[in-house]
Amino acid sequence: MNNLKSCNAHITEELERQVRLIQSAMKAVEEGELERARLFSKSAQRSADEASSLLGAMIEDSAASATVVIRLDRKVF
Repeated sequence: MNNLKSCNAHITEELERQVRLIQSAMKAVEEGELERARLFSKSAQRSADEASSLLGAMIEDSAASATVVIRLDRKVF
């Protein structure tokens, strides 16, 4: 359960970081600083990829845990 809370917190941090980076990219575009906007955009994409990767790992861990529970339920003692 602590691992789940930790992952949730990390995903939330990544999503908040992504929003800040997108906002910075939009501001750079408004200021005509397109190269800086591209850098912010690339960083935002990496942040989104990290959040997606963490979420995928959480799903896989949950699926593996569910499989273990199901197998234990079916085992005859």
